[in-house]
Amino acid sequence: MTFPRWLLLCCLPTLAMAADRVTYCCKDDSGHQVCSDMLPPQCYNKAYREINNRGMTVRNVEPPPSPEQRAAREAEQKRKKAEEQAALEQRRKDSALLATYPGESDIAASRERALNLHRDAIRDSQARLEAAKKKQQSLAREAEFYLKKPMPQELRNSIKDNEAEQKSLQLLIENRQKEMAAVNARFDADLTRFRELNNRSGLGYTTVSPK
Repeated sequence: MTFPRWLLLCCLPTLAMAADRVTYCCKDDSGHQVCSDMLPPQCYNKAYREINNRGMTVRNVEPPPSPEQRAAREAEQKRKKAEEQAALEQRRKDSALLATYPGESDIAASRERALNLHRDAIRDSQARLEAAKKKQQSLAREAEFYLKKPMPQELRNSIKDNEAEQKSLQLLIENRQKEMAAVNARFDADLTRFRELNNRSGLGYTTVSPK
């Protein structure tokens, strides 16, 4: 039996719709399976399957993540992003390190230049501190004349200013010493990383001990 061509053409959309028909199935809160040609309300926020007209599962849809899962996922994404940024920053620093110092001797020379700036400042502060201490001795001898009578206000102010100056200079020296320790630590780290990068790339280097 032969069907008219026009009848077959009219039926094609219906046949296509039947072939594309999808059934949505899931288990409700009671554990019973619920299916419909539209996603049932019982399947909202749950895992469900999409089944074609031949009864085959064509897609499994996972349930949306819980607030705890979302928080854990966001934390993991932030951790990975932080690791990527740290790796990118490390590569930038490594490139700058290799571009700045052709060899270990250049690192040693830069270290000495940086340390000398602090050494000069410390020597200047120490000289000023010694001068302040000598002045303190002079003020102390002058103050002996006023053990039994009122000390002039000008002398009191000079003694007070001298004490403040000594404390300030001592603090400057201590801060410079801390900065020198930080400089040494920074250059030690640069030297260690420089050697690691050269060893990794197979390049040779000349060992130079820091002074």
